[in-house]
Amino acid sequence: METYSRVFLPVLWALVGLFLVMGLAYFIYPAYVPLLGTQRSRESFIFTAVAGVGGASLVGLQFRGRWFAERAHLYDQWVQGMQLLSASTVPDRIKGVEVLLGLLENARWSYEAKVLRFFAEYLRRNPYGPQEVELRIVNAMGDTKSFGDSWFRQFFISYRRSSSISLDLSGVTLNVPISWRRMHFSCPINFSGAVFVNGADFSGTTFCGGADFSSTVFWSEASFDESHFLCEADFRDSSFETGASFYLAYFRRIALFRDTCFGGRVLFERSIFMDSVDFLNSGKSELRSTNFQGDANFSATIFYRDAYFGGNQRVSGGQFKSSIFEGEAKFNGAIFHGIADFSGVRFMGGVSFSRLRADLSQSSPTIFCSQANFVDADISSGVLNVGRERVGHEVFSGAIFNGDAYFSFAGLGESFAAIRGGSL
Repeated sequence: METYSRVFLPVLWALVGLFLVMGLAYFIYPAYVPLLGTQRSRESFIFTAVAGVGGASLVGLQFRGRWFAERAHLYDQWVQGMQLLSASTVPDRIKGVEVLLGLLENARWSYEAKVLRFFAEYLRRNPYGPQEVELRIVNAMGDTKSFGDSWFRQFFISYRRSSSISLDLSGVTLNVPISWRRMHFSCPINFSGAVFVNGADFSGTTFCGGADFSSTVFWSEASFDESHFLCEADFRDSSFETGASFYLAYFRRIALFRDTCFGGRVLFERSIFMDSVDFLNSGKSELRSTNFQGDANFSATIFYRDAYFGGNQRVSGGQFKSSIFEGEAKFNGAIFHGIADFSGVRFMGGVSFSRLRADLSQSSPTIFCSQANFVDADISSGVLNVGRERVGHEVFSGAIFNGDAYFSFAGLGESFAAIRGGSL
């Protein structure tokens, strides 16, 4: 079929063009009209027009022939790249990557989706393949620290704003450091089940069409500093083995961190959650549960909707200094093995510390603007200086304050000056 198009179609178009030119000449200048006086200028005009139309037709046919030839060459280049990348020797695989990268540069508008998906499928099938090949593939998909800005990264920044191509790297194992700094993804990004062995840098990145990091494993530090999630952010069942940073991150839609394991220090300082956020531990598996094994820093974070923590959740230490909870906050069943600091926190929509286990540390009052629930809470030590309009005994039903733990209710009268030790 390809040979038929390249050989017979140009001939057919040439014949059609010839008949059109002849018919146009006959219609404008019939054969029986004598060539008299002023008609010679008309004759010159007609023959000039006919020559122009004929020349344009020839140029069009030549361009079409070149288009077919270039299309065939690109297809041959695509087949060659796939064959080389599937070879058994590393040099051939490297050459295959270079061939496909050249194809991206020469025909990105027609082959970028195919090459991208082929790279992703290759990485899925070869999670422990040659480092040289993987490094070049990663360099094509993003921006590695070793090679700096790649053409494909610039392609994402400039073109993906209107692109309909989604990036599917689900199940991929990346053994080399990879950076997606300050990229703009307008289409869904799928890293579900992926493994980042040597870190991942998504700082300053904007996600618009969907961000799926469910069941993803980050063996090294993962950075999402100043990233913008304009879509739902899904980190369910993921694992940050050595820590994660979401400093100044912005979440416009729902953020899901249910059953996520944070193995090291976690930083959400000064982040903004416009919609609800879920850090609950569902308890369905001890291997996959939301636990903060390092310090969790949520200082100066703003939660505009509901925030869910707890569910027998273990936190090494938690800082929530000067955070604002506009919606309902739940810490039911949260266990702080380190110090829990709620200094200057404002709970606007109500908070529940039911079954909380914690040692408290505080430098400024915590403001409760709605009901606070400490039912069956167990406070080992520390002070929680509370500022609110009213306190009911039902709020502290079953609460236990051990040692020097006490609550001070500022501005509520002498009868509620302090609660020290014992149970309520």
